[in-house]
Amino acid sequence: GGTVVPQPVDTDLFDPGRTDRDRARRELGFEGPTVLFPGVPRAHKGLELLADAVARIPGARLAVTCRPEDLAGPRWARLPITRVSMVPYPSAPALYAAADVIAVPQLDDEAAHHQMPLKAVDAMAMGRPIVASAVSDLPEVLEGCGRLVPAGDADALAAAINELLDDEAQAGELGDRARARCLERYSYERVGEQLAEIV
Repeated sequence: GGTVVPQPVDTDLFDPGRTDRDRARRELGFEGPTVLFPGVPRAHKGLELLADAVARIPGARLAVTCRPEDLAGPRWARLPITRVSMVPYPSAPALYAAADVIAVPQLDDEAAHHQMPLKAVDAMAMGRPIVASAVSDLPEVLEGCGRLVPAGDADALAAAINELLDDEAQAGELGDRARARCLERYSYERVGEQLAEIV
């Protein structure tokens, strides 16, 4: 029993109108089409799959927030990856704004089934186009405002990312719808109203 209440996001902090995208790209060193994996590298989050998918897209790079010890070894050295130091939460909007596509490629395993990545909602608040696996609550959260692909399908993941990189109009429309959905369902104000009703 009980009532499910979503974790909210600060839609004032994560407001695309308050961030200079070009400046953010320069400061982060993003050049060319950039796909952002904004989570901490964990096996169930599908980072290896995403890296393989992005490597199939000519000219695209994968930006990954990670610690110095993450992504070590020759396998990662061969992939087109830009490593980004972990950023404090108040600085995260610039990271999202600098990317062309946000990827949330959760795998279809038990750990992913019991997690709803808040990074997806942060990306929605920033009005960014999102490609995610159809796992956990992601299909419900991103319905009509994100691209969903089967978990573990690198071909589908690469195709969805490539399509958004090639079509700025479609990417922008998805981002606008994501921002609107976030304001409607996941803002502090809206979630606060739900809590007030329950209490």
